[in-house]
Amino acid sequence: MHEIPPLRHQERGTEIDIHHRLLPRTSHLKSDPAPLFAAALPLAEPRLRVLAPTDMVLHALVHLFLEGDPDEGLRLRDLVDVHDLLCHFAQQPGFWASLVARAHELGFERPLFYGLQHAQRLFATPVPAETLQNLASAAPLWPIRKLMEGLINRALLPGHPDHPSRSTSLARWLIYVRAHWLRMPPILLTRHLWFKAWLRFRGVRKRVDLAQLDLKQQ
Repeated sequence: MHEIPPLRHQERGTEIDIHHRLLPRTSHLKSDPAPLFAAALPLAEPRLRVLAPTDMVLHALVHLFLEGDPDEGLRLRDLVDVHDLLCHFAQQPGFWASLVARAHELGFERPLFYGLQHAQRLFATPVPAETLQNLASAAPLWPIRKLMEGLINRALLPGHPDHPSRSTSLARWLIYVRAHWLRMPPILLTRHLWFKAWLRFRGVRKRVDLAQLDLKQQ
């Protein structure tokens, strides 16, 4: 969740996003950021801290599966990040057990289930069988599971720029609605989607031109 636009360095062009929480207070999932801050690890500079390894993975998965974009779909590069994080932290003893336990504590079992499932399918991420067994209870009912597998498969992979697929567009839109359904109650969601549709009808630009936001030297 953002309160200000991304900050962009005037010379290097690098960007920093400042988040005040992972999910809105209205989310169906738990969204209290206090446990994340409490478990954050200090860096060499004592004023700086980073998320714990398990929280880094869950943070990436929440962004991936609860921020569906109706045009881009689910970003494959985010799942690549998850794969790299899992392979890196898997070298730490007890990482997989602590990852499942942390997901249960924070209420992020379902994003973790989907993340491990599709990381294995696309990148052969070496997830222990015991970890998958411990997450079996987080899986949705069979019809929903098969539906989500099909939607995620289509929304995750990039489409052909010259031959857009209607089924892929529909899958991305459904993933987008699902993400917002999990983040907002029905009345607020309806107002939000109507406002988005109104902006698109009016031709308002979806993306902010960061070049216009650069701070100029006085």
